[in-house]
Amino acid sequence: MSSLTGPFWVVYFNQVGLKYLEISMLIIANHAITLAFEIPTGIIADLWGRKISVIISLLLSSVASIGIFFGRTFPQFLLFFIISGIGATFMSGAYDAWFFDSLTLTAKEEGKEINIEDYWGRLSSGQQLGSLLGFLLGTVVVLAYHLRVLWLMEGLGALSIFLYILIVGKEEKHARQSMSTTKSYKHFIIEGSSYLFKSKLLTFLVLGSLFWFFSTGILSLAWQPFFKAQGIDPKYFGIILTGYMILSIFVVRKAGILSKKLGSDLRLLQLVGVICAVLTVSFIFASGYQWILFILYGGIYSLHDPIFQAHLNKYIPSPQRATILSTYNMSISTVTILSTFIFGVVSDKFGLSMSIVISSIVCFVTVIIFKVVALLEKSSTTKTQKESG
Repeated sequence: MSSLTGPFWVVYFNQVGLKYLEISMLIIANHAITLAFEIPTGIIADLWGRKISVIISLLLSSVASIGIFFGRTFPQFLLFFIISGIGATFMSGAYDAWFFDSLTLTAKEEGKEINIEDYWGRLSSGQQLGSLLGFLLGTVVVLAYHLRVLWLMEGLGALSIFLYILIVGKEEKHARQSMSTTKSYKHFIIEGSSYLFKSKLLTFLVLGSLFWFFSTGILSLAWQPFFKAQGIDPKYFGIILTGYMILSIFVVRKAGILSKKLGSDLRLLQLVGVICAVLTVSFIFASGYQWILFILYGGIYSLHDPIFQAHLNKYIPSPQRATILSTYNMSISTVTILSTFIFGVVSDKFGLSMSIVISSIVCFVTVIIFKVVALLEKSSTTKTQKESG
């Protein structure tokens, strides 16, 4: 979902009569389609060009959002979420590749060097600013009109960008990937999976991350309907997420400093896990004030990814890094599907509070796993020192 609809979409589908399991099935279908089409659409981008891939993505996204605006039944919504998932895979990778190619083309035309990191930083900052504006605009629209209008705005926005890129977008001509390359993708997945689980230390490190995403995946679906049930008006969810993101932007810059002060990445990951688990379960008891805890959660949550990614990459050789990380990302998508299903079943049968509790418990399990990784690292270091001595 875009930042425009992101703060409200679970509540919206619940309001139109969908059960939590049905809402979960929409997300599951979206993620499953994304997994299934990730490689084929990547091939299309390499064969036909990044511009075409991005254009197809925007067109499909527009159709999906406008379709959801007119949709009324679960089968209709399911169809448009599938279309949205296909559209997302056309954008995945192609946009970043096109952005990089465009910078290279500009550098050639102007005859000067371009700082790629600087431009990529500007792109990330622009995306964060766009998310903040989307949250605020969504809030204004919901206050003035209705949740449903957001889907139409999202669809028309994607259609406008589609037309702009179709007319104005430029792409450097380059040698297209040969179709024979597609045969290597089976080896690509096998190679990545075998490396991630070839050692006990790396296996536990990845396992800790998967439990983390299982926990946060449940909470990402539960917070909207839970907050509404606690008396927090959904019209202000966009403002809440704005506060969440602003704090995240500030805190994430301190990740490296905090890791050094604590003495290791793993200590910070454990601390993040403990605090997030406590904040999560506290939602149940902080009646009416959950939004404050949620914003604090966002700040702490933001520390996890940069620290974990930096630590994981220490164990991955550069030549295989892209392959291994792509496989890792696919495993995260698989866990997200599982957490989404659990959210739907548990929330329908036992209530939203139980989903919150499960999210907190799994988060605590993450802390234990990262502690095991720390012990394994210590044992490995000691063994290496004895062998070298």
